[in-house]
Amino acid sequence: MSSANLKNVLTGHQLFHFFNMKEKREYKEYMRSEDWQRYRKEQVEQSNGICDACHWPLGGVPHVHHESYDNFGHEGFEDTQVLHSKCHERKHPEMEEVNEND
Repeated sequence: MSSANLKNVLTGHQLFHFFNMKEKREYKEYMRSEDWQRYRKEQVEQSNGICDACHWPLGGVPHVHHESYDNFGHEGFEDTQVLHSKCHERKHPEMEEVNEND
């Protein structure tokens, strides 16, 4: 399987570990960018304070989770979910702690 096809199969944490060092650096830079922060804010506002997974009111810092990296850097609202930290952890059972920007 080619690396391009493999990236289409992997998700979340697995994909992050598949990235090479240059891609990881670019990922981290994008997560700190004004574009991502603006998109993230719009997503949280669009959620009306409700978790997309459990539909309970969000508390604390909402997490914006990538459901797909197909449009990474040019995300649409269908590419991400706004989640509680616990619901975000359920999306990444292999991780001990997840970041609000994954």
